[in-house]
Amino acid sequence: MDVNSTELSEYAANAMLATHITFINELANVADLVGSDIDNDCRVVSNFIVQALQGKDIMIYGDGQQTRSFCYVDDLIDAMVKMMNTDAGFTGLVNIGSPGEFTMLQLAETILKLSSSKSKIIHQPLPSDDPWQRQPNIELAKTKFG
Repeated sequence: MDVNSTELSEYAANAMLATHITFINELANVADLVGSDIDNDCRVVSNFIVQALQGKDIMIYGDGQQTRSFCYVDDLIDAMVKMMNTDAGFTGLVNIGSPGEFTMLQLAETILKLSSSKSKIIHQPLPSDDPWQRQPNIELAKTKFG
């Protein structure tokens, strides 16, 4: 199998995702993942979609104005492959994701609209450890990976 082959890249990516490699944050800081192959991820996008499809209420903490940035799973795989192909001297921590932000309320409303769900948005108290904003600075990734 050619080291640069698409087949090898896909195999490596699937192996990485399937085994839930815990040291990934030693190499890259990954934004919330979204994509068709993400299942049981315990992240906001997949949680809201499952709740909407099952007709369950969607729980939002606080007023829902806190923001998150997301990373499509294919983009994560592409970035990880590019990271593995960088110069041997490059070891940094690289933020992988999108600088675009969405409020939790925007996300919930969009999912309800797209799914035609009858689910309701329920507001719960904002936990003290819930960050107001998650927006990765991806300048290093843009510089190193294009």
